[in-house]
Amino acid sequence: MTKEEYLTLEYPVVIKKFYDEDEEQDIFSAEIKEMPGLKVYGDSYQEVYDELLEAKEIWVDARLAEGRDIPLPFKENHSYSGRLTVRIGKDLHRRVADYAEDDGMSLNQSIISLLEKGLSATAIGSQGGYLKETNRELDKISETLYELSIKNFKTKR
Repeated sequence: MTKEEYLTLEYPVVIKKFYDEDEEQDIFSAEIKEMPGLKVYGDSYQEVYDELLEAKEIWVDARLAEGRDIPLPFKENHSYSGRLTVRIGKDLHRRVADYAEDDGMSLNQSIISLLEKGLSATAIGSQGGYLKETNRELDKISETLYELSIKNFKTKR
């Protein structure tokens, strides 16, 4: 599909209003769930809607330039039962069961938890590797703090 064709598709837009205690004012956010990482903030409903349309065009351009898939809009009339049957390897089954036991959850609850975490990580990861870079920086800080604590311990002895 072309950029123009994607832009004419009707993606559901989610707009939320919340109170920012630091700014002491209402803030709006807008996003398209099918487009991971596409979320804008503003001071009014109209502002976030207009910004989202601009950001959507940039998002589609970037995905097309990178040769990445662009999800189609969710079908509103599609009904999900909440039941999913999946076949997995024995080793993965054992690892998930161990994870569930360690966390005191049922196997079903742990699979749901892992899926939610994985989907969140996927959405975060689609934002240009920001999370990986942040983790690298945190590792550096942790190493520095450890080295300082060792030096401090040695000087007190």
